[in-house]
Amino acid sequence: LFLFRTVNRSTFNCPLCSEKNLERKGLVEHVNKKHKSRGGVCPICAVQEYGDPNYVSPNLSSHLNARHQYDLDTYTDYGLDDDAIL
Repeated sequence: LFLFRTVNRSTFNCPLCSEKNLERKGLVEHVNKKHKSRGGVCPICAVQEYGDPNYVSPNLSSHLNARHQYDLDTYTDYGLDDDAIL
C-alpha cells in the first residue's frame, strides 16, 4: 500500500511568526515588512523536491526577493518526471 503525501505549494506559513496561509506574494511582502534581515527556513523551498526543510537562509527577506518573485507553478509541471523534463 502506497500513501501519497499531498504537498501544499500554494499557501505558506511564516517561519518567523504565527502568520499563516500566505500566498507566495503575501509571504514575500510579509517577511519584507515584518522580518527584514532575519534568518529562517524558506517555506517555499522546503516543500519543493530539491528543498531542504532544515536549511536556514541567513537573510530570509533577501532570499525571497531573489528567488521567489514569481509563482513556481507557472513554470513548473509537477506531474513530469526527470526523464520527461530532460
